[in-house]
Amino acid sequence: MVAKVDIYIGNLPTSATMHDIRSACRKWDFNVAFERQSGIYKIGKPYQFFVARFGAGEEKDAQRLIRQLKGISLQGRTVEVREYINRSYSHERRAIDWRTRSWSGVERRRQERRLSHAVAA
Repeated sequence: MVAKVDIYIGNLPTSATMHDIRSACRKWDFNVAFERQSGIYKIGKPYQFFVARFGAGEEKDAQRLIRQLKGISLQGRTVEVREYINRSYSHERRAIDWRTRSWSGVERRRQERRLSHAVAA
């Protein structure tokens, strides 16, 4: 079974739009769905990121998007782009009934919390 691929596009100013990201990219020929996520951290700082959702069998396009956006600067910030790493329930510290609750959010993790940086690299 071929899995779908989600790409995280972050470290963006709150005023950035998908048009800004497309304009900064060298060549844009992707047919992909984007989802904008924004909010405010507990410390009061706003954040924004986009999720590019590629369908099954589009892994090459997803990797090409990562390569094209890597190192691009928007309004003085270097865009961070990577594939999401899905949650593994064995690495969670939640409430007692956490397995019965659904997770509606998108993933932004770089790695599982119990892995060392040497193992993940």
